[in-house]
Amino acid sequence: MTKNIVTQSFKMIGFYPAPDAQYKRTYTATRIETSRLKELGKARRDITGNVIINVLTQKLDEFISGGQKYPVQNICVLIGIWVSLKMTSNTSVLNTGDVCEVQLLLGDKVSNIVKYRPFKYIYHQVKAKDIDGRMETLTAQLRDNLSIPLKFK
Repeated sequence: MTKNIVTQSFKMIGFYPAPDAQYKRTYTATRIETSRLKELGKARRDITGNVIINVLTQKLDEFISGGQKYPVQNICVLIGIWVSLKMTSNTSVLNTGDVCEVQLLLGDKVSNIVKYRPFKYIYHQVKAKDIDGRMETLTAQLRDNLSIPLKFK
């Protein structure tokens, strides 16, 4: 029964009409419109940045206290969102064991990597090629917020 429903769903997807030509238009923006979009983007990053920092700080506190076991992959996703607020490039998040790796993408290639892992329940940024080489704690970076750029090593 489930297989039949899935097959029917895929068949239905193929019957959507092609988009109208009016939706394929290329839009050009004036210099003023572009600067307004940049201001809007910065405001969005500031607002969502504070929310992400609050949620991530709360989950890290729970992780440190040993109370609620928050899955490492969920913490990695939050770290990835936070890193993406600091960077203009796209990001991709991977986790292997307890190591969280945030890849900064330039097109389809990885341009930089930021890694985090816990040491005695406290997350640290670690060197990309040496996950035992501790750098600054994640909580300190969150406290400093977006004012200090991440270090790539």
